[in-house]
Amino acid sequence: MAATPRPVGRPRFDFDAFLDAARSRDLDRMLAFFADDAEIRTEGELPVIRGKDAIRRLSGVAGGFGAVGDLEIEPRYVFLGNDGFSALARIRMTYVDDVVVGQTRLPLRGRTVDTLGALFATLDAEGRIRSMTRLRDTRAVMKQLGLSEPDLAGMERAAASMIPR
Repeated sequence: MAATPRPVGRPRFDFDAFLDAARSRDLDRMLAFFADDAEIRTEGELPVIRGKDAIRRLSGVAGGFGAVGDLEIEPRYVFLGNDGFSALARIRMTYVDDVVVGQTRLPLRGRTVDTLGALFATLDAEGRIRSMTRLRDTRAVMKQLGLSEPDLAGMERAAASMIPR
């Protein structure tokens, strides 16, 4: 009996399913796309977020899944490869609640963000995200949300204190 042919290379990442999970704001569904030891880097002053547990704890910092009501993600460019992907998307979201990061409460209820964001990811052998970098214009986002530089600094300090080193 002949062996079953195996695909050559790494599995292709299902970006559409990843996008659907993000739009659903279901954190467990999103985390299924990440390796257990995944790392996330952001444009801010946060240290590298390492592992699914840290990603789960900081989900409020990374968009406040529970505080977001309307969420639109419109991909502009998506490049998929065997080892990763990159994407540029327009993101529009409206907060239905304030976001609490540590002891810092950000008064976001009713506020809307409309921005471009970029993701750059590398995949592990199973096609899960091993490393992801998110870039956006944080200052423009803060301005849209009516937050000040001290608000941003306080949020980043609070979030950084929640990340295991």
